[in-house]
Amino acid sequence: MKYRPGKSIMIKDLAIPALYRMIMLAPSGSGKTNMAFHIIKSSPNVYAYLHVICRNPNQPLYNYLRDKLDGFVSFYVPDTAPTVDQIQRTPLASVIFDDITTDKHVLERLVSTFYIRCRHYKLSSILLAHSFFALPKMIRLNSELCVILKANSKRDLQSYTTTMASFVKIDSTNLVQDGLNSQWRYSFPGSAANFSDSVCAIQSISLYNSEFNIDSLAFANNTFKVEVPTAGTTSTISVNLPDGYFSYADINRYIQTALVSAGAYLIDASGNNVFFIQISENSIYYACQLDCSPTPIAIGTCTRPVTGLYSAGGSGLPTTTRVPRLIIDNASFGKNDYVVSGDILSAFDRDDAGIGQWIAYKPSQYA
Repeated sequence: MKYRPGKSIMIKDLAIPALYRMIMLAPSGSGKTNMAFHIIKSSPNVYAYLHVICRNPNQPLYNYLRDKLDGFVSFYVPDTAPTVDQIQRTPLASVIFDDITTDKHVLERLVSTFYIRCRHYKLSSILLAHSFFALPKMIRLNSELCVILKANSKRDLQSYTTTMASFVKIDSTNLVQDGLNSQWRYSFPGSAANFSDSVCAIQSISLYNSEFNIDSLAFANNTFKVEVPTAGTTSTISVNLPDGYFSYADINRYIQTALVSAGAYLIDASGNNVFFIQISENSIYYACQLDCSPTPIAIGTCTRPVTGLYSAGGSGLPTTTRVPRLIIDNASFGKNDYVVSGDILSAFDRDDAGIGQWIAYKPSQYA
């Protein structure tokens, strides 16, 4: 069994796990700070350090903590508080956020990040707040414990308990370490859970794609060429993509960058760059769409780039109307486990396609 620090440690006097994210609710003057102090006092030999982020670190209770926990406690105002990545590392630590819930910027920038990631850094967090639903959603969804000292109304109390009882967050920390990545386990803190006559539903699922779709080693699909017409001939421009995850819009921007570097573009009257080839996503056909426009033989109302192919000192525009061509001459381009061997797009030629015509092809036709 893999040991997970803090997961199995319980605070006996409070019957709660030592690693938690808590929201404490009550109006001003209702004892939230005293209750937070009680939680810390009831956790002897559990936490190695205490961090307090508050507007007024000179309150009598905090001065008492500063005296009793000298060397083991730090106080910060929100503007100078460390991020979750910068905070001092200890085996287990506790963080208290006090009197900052009126600052939405601090809640979003600082506190939300703690509540999303603090478990990975073995940090327990307590946020002292006036209103549950005034807090950012990410804080509410990532909190396991809610301490209500005084609700504003019975309706608010019912809303708090219903919301906190309805959500169980399961993420990568709940993954069963069996090497299969197919099973998650959630341990309910405090006592055994009874699901008799209960209904459980999935509120949301987030699946993040971290695999590259452009990979020079796995797919060899990071290089291709664009052939552009010039006066009496053509010029071939290489496009090189770094390994990463790209949309068609991303790839199109790389094509445009390569065309600008080569001077294979014009500039319209509004100062916008004009290109004569683009790729985009076609959601109807679930495919990549290639659009090639005729390169003009005269600049008309456009102006030339300062340097490069279509500049005044370059090769010049074509003498007859022609369109660019996308060339994929890498034999390994696009190979994957889901196509028949040999069905590889070798060179995509414009052929005799007219402007606006839909081009249908089978990859093997160009192998």
